[in-house]
Amino acid sequence: MNRFEDLFTSNEDICHEFQIDEKELKDAYVHAAVYRYEDYSGSALVLFEKNGKLFSVHGSHCSCNGLEDQWEPGEISWKLVLHWLDEGSMFGEFSSELQTHLRDEAVKRILSEN
Repeated sequence: MNRFEDLFTSNEDICHEFQIDEKELKDAYVHAAVYRYEDYSGSALVLFEKNGKLFSVHGSHCSCNGLEDQWEPGEISWKLVLHWLDEGSMFGEFSSELQTHLRDEAVKRILSEN
């Protein structure tokens, strides 16, 4: 199951596009990452876990810039991930296969908390 889609193929790609030091993702597990680019504009979403905490990062740009200076991880919960998958559009850019994987992971994590 590929956790990286479109222009992201690895942690190194994430670091390169956001122009961050690789230490930002050292010891992190990327659950899902997508970077779509079309008509000179792009959007990206990264969901990763580090030190037992779950984070998401979002970025977008027009033709003038890239994703630089947009790496601002926000801590989130698996319950929120499940809500976004079922009720929102946050992960709409991910393939259905990756959405299913995230949903399964979220349910598993939520059940283990109870």
